Amino acid sequence: MKQLRSLIVVTVFLALTITVVGCSEHGPVITFTVDTTTDGADINPGDGLSDDDVGNCTLRAAIQETNAMPGHDIISLPAGNYNLSIIGDNVSDATGDLDITDDLTIIGDGAGTTIIDGGNRSRVFVVSSEITVEISGVTLQNGNDAATGGGIYNSGTLTLTDIAIDSNTAEAGGGIHNSATGDLTIISSTVSNNTASSGGGIFNEGGMLSITDTVVSSNSAGSSGGIRNTGTVTIMNSMVRDNMSGCAGGGIDNKSGGTATITSSNFKGNKAPHGGGIANDGGNASITDTVINSNTASSDGGGILNMPGCTLTITNSTVKDNKAEAAGGINNAGNLTMTECIVSGNIAETHAGGFANGGTLIITNSTLNENRAETSGGGAIHNVRGAVEIINSTVSHNTSCWAGGGISTHLGGTCKITNCTISGNIATDDVGGGIFIQESTVTIINSTFCDNTAPDGSAIHNAQGTTTVKNSIIAKNNGPGFGGDPPEPGIYNLTDFEMHIAVVGFTQFNDMRLGPLADNGGPTHTHALLTGSPAIDAGDDQVCPDTDQRGITRPQDGNADGTARCDVGAFES
Repeated sequence: MKQLRSLIVVTVFLALTITVVGCSEHGPVITFTVDTTTDGADINPGDGLSDDDVGNCTLRAAIQETNAMPGHDIISLPAGNYNLSIIGDNVSDATGDLDITDDLTIIGDGAGTTIIDGGNRSRVFVVSSEITVEISGVTLQNGNDAATGGGIYNSGTLTLTDIAIDSNTAEAGGGIHNSATGDLTIISSTVSNNTASSGGGIFNEGGMLSITDTVVSSNSAGSSGGIRNTGTVTIMNSMVRDNMSGCAGGGIDNKSGGTATITSSNFKGNKAPHGGGIANDGGNASITDTVINSNTASSDGGGILNMPGCTLTITNSTVKDNKAEAAGGINNAGNLTMTECIVSGNIAETHAGGFANGGTLIITNSTLNENRAETSGGGAIHNVRGAVEIINSTVSHNTSCWAGGGISTHLGGTCKITNCTISGNIATDDVGGGIFIQESTVTIINSTFCDNTAPDGSAIHNAQGTTTVKNSIIAKNNGPGFGGDPPEPGIYNLTDFEMHIAVVGFTQFNDMRLGPLADNGGPTHTHALLTGSPAIDAGDDQVCPDTDQRGITRPQDGNADGTARCDVGAFES
């Protein structure tokens, strides 16, 4: 009898799939190793055994057991397909989705081999509030919830590493829903092929969301295709591509109350009616070292949409090859500041190839080139009732069918251009190759208008606007340099054509001695002043900025006569 009792004890011990590996605040840290892919509930949660009714350690039973045992525990999940087959009301952890209510780490064998499948019957995971959970090395697929989070609904502190969230469905947050109490971190993972009415991939509803080294792709939603954010989201070193929204924000939609910080990432191939790549629709956002390219909007803002009342800062980033009916690159109705950026190759089917602006737009040390408005105006910028300021930047080789190959400004808009090069822009069938001004106020200081083309007003065309030009060069343009109403009396401006009407402050020279548009140092291309240029030391020191477009200190003694004086135009020799 004693030998039999000993044999029973040993047999029971060997059957247990738990290992004590250390201690937590509440007791020993226990590892449960799942030994079956079947779905079965724990027959006695809290007894430390995690056995279903046939003695197997299922994933569900292991989670039930860890929920019942206070403190952090670990579940080891070998390779296999784990199908959730117990249909229930998603309230009890014994049925439906897998409810995690205590601190837990789940370690899979790898996202390619360890798969948890909701079978389109239930959500996969629920993570409760005030707990800490880590999940790695698994795929969560085919989860389905009528409300929130087809793959995961999170209210706690959750870290996902080497995870694939794939082909899940919900009303909000097809892949993941992160609640207001949730703190979600996603690392080296994929969120793909999920669907929802809002937030196809991820819906961060007031919580904290961090995404690093992750791909969010091919998700779709009625609104907010890839990511919907009303909380705080940080995206770093990640790819958001090929997502689709039926309203705004193909890649990400940053809604009211949202703060989005995007760094060193790529938004590519996303689609929506408004804001194909990114929609800042009620929140505040910053974008740094990021490429937004090849996105499409069927209406406006192929690359980016920034709505009224929103603040968007873009630094050292590229917005290129996006397309929309209007505002191929960016539609700004809020407050947008852009520094050291490239906006290039964007196409609008109607107006505003690069930008449409009705808000406040400040562009510094940036290049706007080769954007196109195919049937209307504003190849690079189309400004209506907004305020634009362009500093130390180059607007080059943009094209419009109508007025304003480079820039068009209308109906009470303002535009201030300082230390800029406006070069090689074309208004193919109308006026204002460089800039078209209609009932707007424009101030041009120490800028160079060169090699622009239009049937009339190849550099500047003014239609009932107020245009003031100081310390600037208007030369080598193709066609009459000024068109329409004359500018206001200027100061120290140089042209190479005869003004059609006498205007104070414009002096004509036959040869301005300008070099080609080239890299002459600094962040943008410029036209250098060649030896003997009449623009050298010919400006007004009281007007010129402290540096030229490249950042070279003004004034210099460019003609070596012993006296430093500001040059005319954007370049200081």
